[in-house]
Amino acid sequence: MALTAEEYLHRGLENADKGFLEEAIADLTEGIRLDPNDAKTYMIRGYLNSDLGDKQGAILDYDQAIYLDSHYALAYGNRGKSKSELGDEQGAILNYDQAICLDPNYAVTYCNRGAAKSNLGDMHGAILDYDQAISLGLNFWLAYYNRGAAKSGLRDQRGAILDYDQAIRLEPNFAVAYYNRGAAKGDLGDQRGAILDFNQAIRLKPNFAVAYHNRGKSKAGLGDKLGAILDYDEVICLDPRSAIAYRSRGLAKSDLGNHQDAILDYNEAIRLDPRFVWAYSNRGNAKSALGDKHGAILDFDQAICLDPNDALAYVNRGLVKSHLGDKKGAILDFDQAIRLDPNDALAYVNRGIAFEEIGEMFEAQLDFRKFLSLTGKFFQNHSPCLPPLLHPPRPLSPPPHPPKTHPQLRPVQHPLSHYRHHPAAVPPVENLGRIPSARNTTSSNRPSCSASRTRPFWNLHWLKSKSRPMNWSSNRFGANSTTPRSSCTATTR
Repeated sequence: MALTAEEYLHRGLENADKGFLEEAIADLTEGIRLDPNDAKTYMIRGYLNSDLGDKQGAILDYDQAIYLDSHYALAYGNRGKSKSELGDEQGAILNYDQAICLDPNYAVTYCNRGAAKSNLGDMHGAILDYDQAISLGLNFWLAYYNRGAAKSGLRDQRGAILDYDQAIRLEPNFAVAYYNRGAAKGDLGDQRGAILDFNQAIRLKPNFAVAYHNRGKSKAGLGDKLGAILDYDEVICLDPRSAIAYRSRGLAKSDLGNHQDAILDYNEAIRLDPRFVWAYSNRGNAKSALGDKHGAILDFDQAICLDPNDALAYVNRGLVKSHLGDKKGAILDFDQAIRLDPNDALAYVNRGIAFEEIGEMFEAQLDFRKFLSLTGKFFQNHSPCLPPLLHPPRPLSPPPHPPKTHPQLRPVQHPLSHYRHHPAAVPPVENLGRIPSARNTTSSNRPSCSASRTRPFWNLHWLKSKSRPMNWSSNRFGANSTTPRSSCTATTR
């Protein structure tokens, strides 16, 4: 005897629960043929299409479900998630807004809207949505993790660590939460605590290249340059095209005095990424240390050409010019560094030395006193009537952990896939028994592994990572009901 539309729906759900998604979609399609006005079947088929990666097909099914039932909050929420996964965050937010209007207690939608806002850079708005989701009882690790990543994007690393703690308590096998917590601890100067978290992330995910990279940076910050080099070696083994790993290893070798090998690493970093500003600057410092001052200036020229706002490149080029006897050229570079960063103490002290060496004692004294006001430190210089000033200062390389400019890699919020969550009690017909999460996304940006001045890790990385929308199987098809919600309530926004 032929099956009814309802029976095809039930069989499709059973197949989906077993992981036979193609067979489930075939059953749902047959059910739709028999009953083309069943909004719920369209919504479930869209959900499964999305799980198989067909986001556009999923959106078409959600469109049809909403056409048949304009009050279907779950369909709006799922359509928003698919749009977010296609990069249309604004369109996603519009759908989440409508879902929340229809069901103000739909906690998962607040969390997903927060993820979309975070990916658009609205961290404050994202945190408000995560707060609302948690206040509605969403005690789910992803809500805490995403809120932590948003707080990290606002430089609230202590608040971020508290949220990562909670995410780890709820999901102790989530490697990225350990990684992000380690990155936050590193930003607060707790390099030992950061290393412990990176160790745990690597234990859970042995091929976690960015965790090796940031662990190497933390080791370098503690003076363990050889340990750092071993971690960078592992990154290069896992990802031979990681320009940032070659640059970081070169920096560690330079710190050990092995400038020649460091230059080889900088060369490889530049070959892999010809626009890697810091690799040029670091190679310039290594060449300068080996006595190749003119070669160093060429590298600093290239760094400045790629990033005219890099104050440190001007300082380092000025130092080399000063060593070559071009004091006036050096002063011009220090002037430009100060214009770009009026609080650059290194530029002031080096300009003061250059002024002193050409006999401009009054200007030199002003710069030395400005340096003192910025740092509170005295250095030894030639004039006995001035505070002691160290002469000449040592050229600086970029700091091991550049300031973050985007959440993130760190991520900010780094998407992973195939996480399961045990749902609340739901009728067997309603529950698919698993929670597909956001699919992995890719990005051209470098990781929060402090990959560059403009794209540090934070965004693992890997980069600029995105906040993760969530599915929750207990709410996906309408818990405790076999029909979609039909009443609209006032929005709480």
